[in-house]
Amino acid sequence: MKTPVSRLKMPKRSKSNPVVAADTTKARANDSDWVTVGNIVGVFGLHGEIKVESWSSFPERFAKTEILYAGPKHTPYRVLGAHPHKQHVLLQLEGITGVEAAERLLGQALSIPVEQIHELPDDSFYLHDLIGLEVVHTNGRKLGIVKDVLVTGGTDLFVITSVRSGQDMLLPAVKEFIKSIDISSGRLEVDPIPGLLDDDLSGEA
Repeated sequence: MKTPVSRLKMPKRSKSNPVVAADTTKARANDSDWVTVGNIVGVFGLHGEIKVESWSSFPERFAKTEILYAGPKHTPYRVLGAHPHKQHVLLQLEGITGVEAAERLLGQALSIPVEQIHELPDDSFYLHDLIGLEVVHTNGRKLGIVKDVLVTGGTDLFVITSVRSGQDMLLPAVKEFIKSIDISSGRLEVDPIPGLLDDDLSGEA
């Protein structure tokens, strides 16, 4: 499975901060053909509805008649019905008509073929392209590697593993600190204020 398919938007001329929205997935780099959009976390009611933790910012992923693929074998299921429930999405899948059938799906990921991911606007990036980027200070110093991006609902956070200490540190995904992202060269250029990160990341080159 690909790693989180969030999209990180970096507007060139906007004064707003970068925004992480998401088709997201957990990191399973051994399978690049599929992208996970949710995880089955529970059963709801007596008629086989499943409770899904959505990793997608695109609600249409779970729309009626959509096809989702469950588990490591990517078994296809057509969505017969969907509606939000608190922090989750409730889905009725074709062929899942009772509690026992729904329980057999617990813990399984819901995926889509990678070719079905949305084309993003300019200056937007899928999270699976950001994981593993080399983080470099504007002064040229190599700081670390992007381990993850935490989607908080407010200011999102880059999780950066320091090349010197091996510790994970957090960098807010705001335009003041994130200067450029170059997926082709695998490089994230940053300029954090002194003291924001530990000495491994904020010192001189």
